[in-house]
Amino acid sequence: MTTGDLLTLLLGGGAVATIGALFKGLQALQTGARARERETVKSLVDQRNEAWDDRDDAIDQRDYWRNWAGTLEWHARRGGIELPEQPPLPESKKEGKEIDS
Repeated sequence: MTTGDLLTLLLGGGAVATIGALFKGLQALQTGARARERETVKSLVDQRNEAWDDRDDAIDQRDYWRNWAGTLEWHARRGGIELPEQPPLPESKKEGKEIDS
């Protein structure tokens, strides 16, 4: 069987339509996979942004209460109130060193 006979057999038997349908099916699968990947990436980005917002809110609240505590301490000292001794600094989780403030 020659190449020409093989092509005639394939083309005459509807192989072109089959190959075309197969190709379109593969493209549809790839397009669907890309859409799912885009949705997954978008979801991860949204979660990351939400985590950053939560972190920023926590930092803002920490700073607010730290400033308020400093204000109260200043007023207490100014008014002559004896404050308890400051507790020792906690040890750092890194190599057991103290935290520098």
